[in-house]
Amino acid sequence: MAAVSFRWEAAARQNELNIWQLKRSVQSDLVKEINSPPRSESEGHDDGLLCSLSSLKELSNSMPLIRVLTSASTPEPAAADVLLKKLSKELASQLGKSESYVMAALEPQAQITFGGDSTPACLIEIKSIGQMTPAQTTAMSQAFCKHIETGLDVPQDRTYIEFVDVRRPMWGWNGQTF
Repeated sequence: MAAVSFRWEAAARQNELNIWQLKRSVQSDLVKEINSPPRSESEGHDDGLLCSLSSLKELSNSMPLIRVLTSASTPEPAAADVLLKKLSKELASQLGKSESYVMAALEPQAQITFGGDSTPACLIEIKSIGQMTPAQTTAMSQAFCKHIETGLDVPQDRTYIEFVDVRRPMWGWNGQTF
């Protein structure tokens, strides 16, 4: 498969493009590259990142994390596994990303107070490369609060969710950063 050269990382930093704008730009570059005549070896490539189509897909579908910290008791292993799989699938769906990169973590029996009392409460952290829109965070808040209420018996009004957009160089995986 021929490699396609482009400078999307620099463009994203300089113009603060979100991931969706970046994808459109890259798709346009790929179409131009596919429709252009083949280059000779002597022409070479520019100094930008060389990226195959498969690694482009890998980068654009990477890295969501959902971490659930709760003072609720530890669920049975099978119930915890079911909950984590539901959260993983939901996060992938909400963000439009491949579930193969989603990490879901559950940390029960944490020492948490909410509103001055120790009735079970929950803190959910959701991190993803790219910008999450207000519509996405609202939908995710509704969906994840319901999953936690059903799976851990923590009321929705005792759950906080932190949404974090992560810059690519600030997240590592497989011995490199995104």
